[in-house]
Parts: sequence; structure tokens; C-alpha cells
Amino acid sequence: MKLEAEYVPSSDRNYSHYDYNVTIDNHRIFALADVCDKTANKWLDHILRSHRPGTGGPLLVGISSYDNLTIVCGSNCLILDIDPTNSTISRALKIFFSNPNVVAVGVKIGEVANQLFKDSGIEFGRIEDVNGLAVKGLKREDLNLAKYDLDRLANIVIGDHVDVVRPTGYIEWYEKSSSRWEPCTETKVKFVTRDAYLCFAIGEKLLPVL
Repeated sequence: MKLEAEYVPSSDRNYSHYDYNVTIDNHRIFALADVCDKTANKWLDHILRSHRPGTGGPLLVGISSYDNLTIVCGSNCLILDIDPTNSTISRALKIFFSNPNVVAVGVKIGEVANQLFKDSGIEFGRIEDVNGLAVKGLKREDLNLAKYDLDRLANIVIGDHVDVVRPTGYIEWYEKSSSRWEPCTETKVKFVTRDAYLCFAIGEKLLPVL
């Protein structure tokens, strides 16, 4: 699998965010990280408004949670450092995830949802665990899909082209680990975006057959 992330300096003076072009094979994702309240609200509102209920099924988003929360919907990605004391972003996320049309798909998504509710009072209207989707959607009794990690699961559901070599050990968000006034590392961005995208892609393939 081709996996790249490129930091793109932003000229937007009205909103604070770091921009990245993430390439996953032939799929391009525009990712925003370290966003201000206005950027987060605008992104979440845009995703909701772009979906027309009843015309194409639920609004599907892939979730990955590695310290920060990463949300992928199609070719759009939002990477959030959730501060429980930030009521503005917490309120925007509450509105987004409690929407009955939104389905959040992720690895151990139940644990992620419980933690977000505990920390920030964010409730999810509907969640789907990728392993549970694979068990129900593929009906492969010869495979223990409930125990597969995301990479193995994606290989079964999507295809062998999703293979990628992960770095060993923890990947820092920043070159200077204590700094939040610089862009996130491209390595971290590409892997959290990829994982959220794989959850989105698995959900996109399996939800319609359930």
C-alpha cells in the first residue's frame, strides 16, 4: 500500500489549523489537525450538511483514537486533541455523534465511546465495531474475525493492497513532544488517518449487506 502524508502550509487567516494531504494508494484525503474551535465546528457542520438523509443510507465515519481523536468521512479527515474543559468542541461533537443518521465505525469503538462520554459527556447515537461488522457481514466461520487486528481485518474485507509496515514503538505527535505550536509529524498523521480510513472503508463495504 502506498501511504504518504505531506504537510501543506495554510494561508487561511480566519481559522487555525494544520493541513495535510494524505495519500492511501489512489485515494487522497485532506486532513486537518490541531484545529481551533471554529475549524472543528465548521468541519463537523459541513459533513452533516453534505449528507442527505434517506438518499444514500447513514452518514458513515471511521474513527481511530490514539491520544487524539481522528474522524474520517470519505476524503475528509479531522484530527482533534479533545480537551474536556473545552465546552465548544465538546458541544459540537455531542451534536454530531448524537445525530441519528451518523454511524461511527472503529476498533473497540465501544471503549472509545465510553471514554469520551466519561471525559466530555459525548454520546454516540450508533456505533459499529469493525470486528463485529466482519463477523456479521462476512459470515466466515472458518476465521476468528473477532480477534483480528485492523490490518488483518482490512486484508480480508478490502484486499491485500492494504498491507503496510508500521513503525515499531510509539510515534510522537510532535517533533518536540511538549510543543503544540508546530505541525504534527507527517508519520503520525498518515497512520492515524489510514486507520480511521480503513474503519470507514470496512464499514462502507459491510454495512449495506447487513
